[in-house]
Amino acid sequence: ELHGMLFIFDSPEIQRFWMQNTPLSLDMIFVNENRRILNMAESTMPMSKQTYGSKGPAKYVVEVKAGFSKRHGIEEGMSIQWKVRPIK
Repeated sequence: ELHGMLFIFDSPEIQRFWMQNTPLSLDMIFVNENRRILNMAESTMPMSKQTYGSKGPAKYVVEVKAGFSKRHGIEEGMSIQWKVRPIK
């Protein structure tokens, strides 16, 4: 529940993601360089070629289990932080 994937890009730009090879639904959180949430794609469609994009230049994209955003009251405009742990 409290784990996810953090994508970090060299510079902020419009980001587009899809779910073609992902067998479970995710929430995608698009974040600008100041760590403010631009927008979210909630409960994405698994194994789909549908694209989900940021509504502005994003430096980060956080992927978490579908429903995470609603369960934790996460909304556009909020600031976000994370703890990065090495993969074991």
